[in-house]
Amino acid sequence: MLRNGKYFLSNISAIFPEIPITQIVPNIVERAWLVGSFQALEELENMMITDDF
Repeated sequence: MLRNGKYFLSNISAIFPEIPITQIVPNIVERAWLVGSFQALEELENMMITDDF
């Protein structure tokens, strides 16, 4: 997260605080290795649409 011109670690997104980005991104990357990028991104899209995270 960028605050006052400096970056720092954060578990919460300033833009999407209700979405657990630090948990979702590693899972989606792992999923992409298993099923391919297209399928993993479709699954991510469905997750976002249904709030299933």
